[in-house]
Amino acid sequence: MFNVLKTNVYGENLLIGELGHFFVICAFVTIILAGFSYFKHFRNPKDDFWLKTGRWAFFIQGLCVVAQFAGLFYIIHNHLYEYKYAYLHSDNSLAWQYLLSCFWEGQEGSFLLWIFWNAVLGSFFIFRKSKLENSVLGIICIIQTILLAFLLGFYIFETKIGLNAFALLKEEMSWPILSRPDYLAYIKDGTGLNTLLQNYWMVIHPPILFLGFSSLILPFALVCSRLLQKKDAVFQSIIPYTNFSIAVLGLGIMMGAAWAYESLSFGGYWAWDPVENASLVPWMILVAALHSNIIYNKNKNGIKTTIFLYGLAYFMVIYSTFLTRSGILGDTSVHAFTDLGMNTQLLMFVILVGGLFIGLFLYGYRSLSEHQTSHNFQVSSREFWMFIFAWLQLFMAGFIIFKTSLPVFNKLFNTHLAPPQDLKFSYNNLLIFLVIFIGIFSGVAQYLRYKQTPKDFFIKAIWKQVVLSLVLTLAIIYILKVHYDIKGIGFQISIYLGLWAVVFGAVANINLLIKYFKKPATYSGSFIVHAGFCVMLLGILCSSAKQEALIGNYLTNNSDGENITLFENIPIPIGRYEIEYMSDSSSLLEPKKFFNIQFRDSQTHQAIFTLTPHVIKNNKGGEGFSANPDVKHYWFKDIFVYLTSFQDNKENNEEVYQKFELKKGDTAFYSKGFLILSDIKVTPIGNNGEDPSQLINFEFEGQNLSGQRFKITPSLTLNKERSWINLDSNKQHRLWIRYHQILDQVTGKFSFEIKDLNQVKNIITIKVYVFPFINFVWLGLLIMVIGCLILAFKRVKTGLGGGVEVNHNP
Repeated sequence: MFNVLKTNVYGENLLIGELGHFFVICAFVTIILAGFSYFKHFRNPKDDFWLKTGRWAFFIQGLCVVAQFAGLFYIIHNHLYEYKYAYLHSDNSLAWQYLLSCFWEGQEGSFLLWIFWNAVLGSFFIFRKSKLENSVLGIICIIQTILLAFLLGFYIFETKIGLNAFALLKEEMSWPILSRPDYLAYIKDGTGLNTLLQNYWMVIHPPILFLGFSSLILPFALVCSRLLQKKDAVFQSIIPYTNFSIAVLGLGIMMGAAWAYESLSFGGYWAWDPVENASLVPWMILVAALHSNIIYNKNKNGIKTTIFLYGLAYFMVIYSTFLTRSGILGDTSVHAFTDLGMNTQLLMFVILVGGLFIGLFLYGYRSLSEHQTSHNFQVSSREFWMFIFAWLQLFMAGFIIFKTSLPVFNKLFNTHLAPPQDLKFSYNNLLIFLVIFIGIFSGVAQYLRYKQTPKDFFIKAIWKQVVLSLVLTLAIIYILKVHYDIKGIGFQISIYLGLWAVVFGAVANINLLIKYFKKPATYSGSFIVHAGFCVMLLGILCSSAKQEALIGNYLTNNSDGENITLFENIPIPIGRYEIEYMSDSSSLLEPKKFFNIQFRDSQTHQAIFTLTPHVIKNNKGGEGFSANPDVKHYWFKDIFVYLTSFQDNKENNEEVYQKFELKKGDTAFYSKGFLILSDIKVTPIGNNGEDPSQLINFEFEGQNLSGQRFKITPSLTLNKERSWINLDSNKQHRLWIRYHQILDQVTGKFSFEIKDLNQVKNIITIKVYVFPFINFVWLGLLIMVIGCLILAFKRVKTGLGGGVEVNHNP
């Protein structure tokens, strides 16, 4: 569409960039005009001139944002490498579907995506013609103005304001070649898209996640309107927008988990990565705010808590933006942005939004009166347990963000706080109790009435669900053999209680869903949401507690070794499977290498399925390759495979040492068989304790393809001053082994060098995991999102804003 706009200056296409930056400035000016107009209308609601001006200015700003979006995508799609953004985030080899991923790989593009969704949501609110439009859109205009400032990309004296997505390469880089009039003749390709982002999930996950983040602006703006206009009716209208935000943000977060499952070497879908935490915390606080809002709608109690939670939820979006974009998490996260010199501006964003909310809260505080009745917060009431749930959610969110913010504390206070060695368990050890409470709360609260519930009525309504869930839980534990005792008996009991709690929550809500199936959707939506969330938690508990690695070690019963080394065309047994590295191939269009691994039945040797994990060459200065797993999906489990290393020996037959990373029980394969690090023995050799010398023997048990067994025992001698590495060999089998270095003292992982003078074959090392019940994670998520959307859209139409009172008649 922009071809007619091309001009040739040294071969550059300048006009599209000039237009793009013009639209940035135009959007910035018109959003300020819109904000000023809504302020004037707020001061004088009878003056429709300012209302119409505000609307038109906001719409023009939205059109300018769309024009920026189209212009930047045009630059990326047409590989206009004279522009810095195209050069840094794309290349000629990218598949067409990843060009959108290039758009939001950089800070400028992701900010533009955020701004775009704000424009869409603001326009939607305008079309609803709410009486709160002037105050709500005024707040949105303030946030939008700050965000657009991140894209201005110009200097005020020596201070740069924002980043210019349409900046030319020669304007931003000081390379000598850029001074040549024909420099484009030498820049034929860009640096490419980060290898971790070359996945289809990264085409759809960021837009959904940013819509979720952006959508929190409506609940935030509505509570700010309550503080300005002092109209409690806002708490009825806020519920649909909150349900929508919970649905979309939750979907975006779990899409990121699916991406991590298929693209990262987490060995799963969640690793408590700081960027994951930064998106989860606002969602948790928003869920707490929703339940507090429902309490207020029912008995006019908790208005201050409700407003505080809504404000905190949006503030955490801004704070999370600072964490992930400032570069402060660069050493602790696999997918945080790097520091691009905007830290001061990002910090000001946090301060301005926090200051805006605190100022409005203080301004409207005196109007926040609580309504007291004799029935409020009875232990047998639904609102009592909703209140407890809201504050427990807030406590857990605070726990997560505190641990995530350790790099911030270290920088602010010059401390050296380090994350715990077992990061996952440090979170799970506490959050399992939140899971237990959520499961019980999701089931119990639905059977309680507001204000007070008769004891006999409640017991009669709930006892069948308690018994049925207990039976189902015992069946799950028995069938899946859930014995997660790695962290001790106490944590295992917690897992069992968590399983029962979420099964109970799901059963209780499904029972009510069946009972009230023909009722309006506002009844069923709540049951669907809670049932779906409990099903998702059930999938998380089962897949995590029973995640197991298939072991390639078939000489001993040691199950510590997860790495499986495969030689091309040599099958080995793994549990009920026999697996074989069949072949590999390279992509003609992309820098990827695919490995075909066939799984067969170990008894019949019949092929069952083939998985094709691949590696992609790292770009942007990175060395080596990034692994992308492959997954075989079944109804009740996934089989997950990814590469940890590979060696292409087609053209390499030199007699060299090859490195293997092993711990006790691990297997290393050579061309004629395999070796297992079966034992590590430490023997003191000093005299009377004065000389602390030690002899460490590494015992390897080997077996060749003919079934012959042998041992090799390299050793390491240590004393205070130096160490001696003692080589050992088996000349009959043409093998030499020597210790190289220790990699992890806690897990006992060592690096060894092995020289194999037999025929050299291609080698890969893989890990194979089984995730039972993992599809319950995705199924539960889908059910929960559907329930939230039902509540959102039905309540928009009906105006119902509170929780539904269900009169059970068991």
